[in-house]
Amino acid sequence: MSKSDGGPAFPRIEPGVNGDGPTIYFGMTLRDYFAAKAMQAFCMGHARINDEFNPTIYPMFADHAYLIADAMIAERAK
Repeated sequence: MSKSDGGPAFPRIEPGVNGDGPTIYFGMTLRDYFAAKAMQAFCMGHARINDEFNPTIYPMFADHAYLIADAMIAERAK
């Protein structure tokens, strides 16, 4: 799997004020963004199937979400 974090997901540059240089905001990494999307799908799917949330399995969901994020980043690099 990819060891890259994919870089910033939502970078932005704000112009400087009073002669200051611009400020760069990197925000979350693309890896975190992809993992969050996967985690959301896992949680909603689990709740839909079981009609409840079970927080004891969230660590497994998080681990799998990052595996998916890493696979997505590796695929983008091809």
